[in-house]
Amino acid sequence: MASPNQPTANGALIQFWEIVGPEFRMDLIFSLDPLKETIDVRSVVVYAVKSDRIIVSQTHPPVDESFLQKEIEATFLLRDESAGTVRRWGYATTLQEMIPRYPHPGGNLSRPALRIGVPEGTLREAELRLHHRISILPEYGITIQIPPGKIAHSLLKLSYGGALVSFEGQIDWAIGQIVPFQISFPHQNSVVGEAEVRNLTWKEDRGRTLVGLRFVNLEPHEARFLERMVSRLMRWEREGRQSQKTREA
Repeated sequence: MASPNQPTANGALIQFWEIVGPEFRMDLIFSLDPLKETIDVRSVVVYAVKSDRIIVSQTHPPVDESFLQKEIEATFLLRDESAGTVRRWGYATTLQEMIPRYPHPGGNLSRPALRIGVPEGTLREAELRLHHRISILPEYGITIQIPPGKIAHSLLKLSYGGALVSFEGQIDWAIGQIVPFQISFPHQNSVVGEAEVRNLTWKEDRGRTLVGLRFVNLEPHEARFLERMVSRLMRWEREGRQSQKTREA
């Protein structure tokens, strides 16, 4: 059996069951829409844990009955003792019941509460940031051209919402400027659109300018394709980290 401190999904699940209980804190993700750049995440405190359910506090602002039986993601932080870090894990579940008056321990008072499901199977690494930025490695074969069809620049990071690009020399751009781009993936797949310049950083020692871009007004089919590609890169990144840790063990 895996150690509770082992940085794997199975080890995290063991650790979760060892420490989850009253006052344990969780964050529930009720909706996540990368295309619209919206996320609804709310913090709760655990009141009680059973083999088939977890009772948590009502959220602020409170959720209403429209969320009942809908899928949500329950996330929480676990300490990775082997690496000395804290990592966020989660699992898909449903909001099973809204409890208007859940008994307060040690008294006659009651409080509103929610009932959610417990993990079924292993956990998965979770992310509360709307846009998880993926480091782009040369072997991925991904390039960015600004404008489309011109010189390919070095793509350093990519997310659903934007990119970090490295340009040779200094560039005469302004914050807020809109620039056309094309991101080319292997097998002749690409995303074409426009991006807003959010920041410019001149690296004199490298002779390069780092440009932070925010994608704007992507066509729906371009946005959906980008979402699929970033999700695939996230899986590669996780698998790469796990393989590296396995080799180092």
